[in-house]
Amino acid sequence: MMPFVITPGLDSSRSRVFARSAVGVEGGWGRLPELSVIGATGLLLLALADTGARVSTWWSEPLFWIGLLALFVPIASRLFSNSASPQERLGLVVALALGLYLVKIIHSPTAFTLHDELGHWRSAEDILRYHHLFAENPIVRTYPFYPGLLLVTAALAQLGGISIFVAGIIILAVARIVGSIALFLFFDRIHGSSRLAGISALVYMCNPSFLFFDAQFSYESFALPLAAVALFAMVRRQHAGDESVGPWRVVIALAIGGVIVSHHMTSYGAIIVLLAWTLMEFAIRKFAPQRAVQFGPKWVATSTVLAVGCWIIFVASITLTYLTPVLTNAVADLVRLGFGEETSTSREVFHGSTGQVDPLWERAVGLGSVCLIVLAIPVGLWQFKRLWKSDHSESLSFVLLAAALAYPGTMALRLTTSGAETSDRASAFVFLGVAFLMALALPGATRIRRSRNRHRAATAIGPRRTSIFTVIATLCLTVLFVGGITVGWSREARTPGPYLVVADPRSIEAKGVTAAEWVGLNLPPGNSIVTDRINSLLMAAYGRQNPQSLFRTADLLLFSDDLGETELCTIRDMDIRYLVVDERLTTGLPLRGFYMTRDEAGAYQHEKPIGPQSLAKFDGVPGIDRIFDNGDIIIYDVSSLLIPSQFSPHCLIDGID
Repeated sequence: MMPFVITPGLDSSRSRVFARSAVGVEGGWGRLPELSVIGATGLLLLALADTGARVSTWWSEPLFWIGLLALFVPIASRLFSNSASPQERLGLVVALALGLYLVKIIHSPTAFTLHDELGHWRSAEDILRYHHLFAENPIVRTYPFYPGLLLVTAALAQLGGISIFVAGIIILAVARIVGSIALFLFFDRIHGSSRLAGISALVYMCNPSFLFFDAQFSYESFALPLAAVALFAMVRRQHAGDESVGPWRVVIALAIGGVIVSHHMTSYGAIIVLLAWTLMEFAIRKFAPQRAVQFGPKWVATSTVLAVGCWIIFVASITLTYLTPVLTNAVADLVRLGFGEETSTSREVFHGSTGQVDPLWERAVGLGSVCLIVLAIPVGLWQFKRLWKSDHSESLSFVLLAAALAYPGTMALRLTTSGAETSDRASAFVFLGVAFLMALALPGATRIRRSRNRHRAATAIGPRRTSIFTVIATLCLTVLFVGGITVGWSREARTPGPYLVVADPRSIEAKGVTAAEWVGLNLPPGNSIVTDRINSLLMAAYGRQNPQSLFRTADLLLFSDDLGETELCTIRDMDIRYLVVDERLTTGLPLRGFYMTRDEAGAYQHEKPIGPQSLAKFDGVPGIDRIFDNGDIIIYDVSSLLIPSQFSPHCLIDGID
């Protein structure tokens, strides 16, 4: 008996069973087992590379790239081939998505090391500790108000008797698998071809956020797979019969509801897509009614807008004050740069904040990846124009086209420091359109989509040109994949290694964690403290303290050469109880461009490290006690300076001079 699989098709029911006896198409799982073994070998090489990087070996970085290519290239090559079955293509997409997720786990196999991870870990611990939602989070105030990931993780941790770290890894692994399946089925529905669906999913995995940022323990990593499920369920519902609409409505409601309570930006992105999709559907019903679908997105769009609005008004109103400055600063800096105005936040691409320059090959591949997308966009648009004249393309396709056209604008944001992070975040959304359009830009894509027979479609390009096409296409996608990593993730963050000054994952190590754990065990929670960015994260997460580094003059406590009237008033005005000093800050410039916050004096323009005298000024001062010292990190108790009788008449305390 020949193996078969149920796959979305192009007939009226949009579902068809295909036997694997067709000429040129292998049956069942095809080469998935062999390619999975090769991918596992690539992961082993990556584990060895990370081990070597921890002790600064010269071969760790080349081995890192070899391991990644061993994981990516064979699967990419097979997805471009003619002979893989839809079942195999789906398996390959899932295997690659899960393998790339494990790259992040191998990097940090025992603890969370990224900024957002520590913040979400704090909120998940708060749920278990206090047994209610929305506890204040001093790291990022919005985290508790989007508790989707936090609730699921805390529930699994409590039921399974495991840590938040282990529970988070499991939850996001399941989310990555479900999301990759939904992504493949979504593109399969849009393209009407499992081959183009596999290629589109492959292109999407090349976005700069996929490898690390959207694999971390963060609400976006959880919400994006839910959004993919919602998109697939909606395009599937459009062509479902009356009797099968109900189950799809339930899936859509659960998926979109999960997005709304999990991540603000993904819910806003869902609104934009749904509203644009609704407008396009109205236009099609008016000007091309024969192409209209049975069930449009208008009611889902309306419900989503209302649900997101209610969530913001009644639960997460703080989100608006959190996001507005980020977006407005990014746009304002880009506009000023466009008019040739000098701005302190302009940046050179492939240049670090401390002056380091990425290697030539990384710059070449990064620029090459951007050029490939920019060149593919007009080709894909031309192909889509030809298809629209003869094929019943989904109205959602026009929304995907608009997303792809937004890609050059997101790249322009990288010319400013404030816009670079926004560009990274946007890539997870605009790459849906990029992936759709780049698949259309392939030679033979129109013939594949127009074919009503899936196996005939699989060989539409022809066997004589297959080998050359596969090699060239795989090479281009490899450039896109590597370029996405070099553009979106800094060199020092790709692999673990020795301590670096304010370099996020490279700065979170044993001494800092030990100091924060000591604070959590020996000091009451919720004290106001001042310290640098990294120790703020650790003290808030492990020590359960309340860092106050965002205060307007908090940076003076670290940067000034002596402890004068201004510094003492800052301690009293902010009600600071403890100061945490990391003497390693004197060993180099901060790789993030700042020691405490983006608003500190000299941010992104520091030319020399903090002087040792600046960090030693607290020693010997009456009323300041050194209560912890592990050789690098010192904790001072300054609470005695808050005694009212010692207030300076020039300090403003509770509004009284």
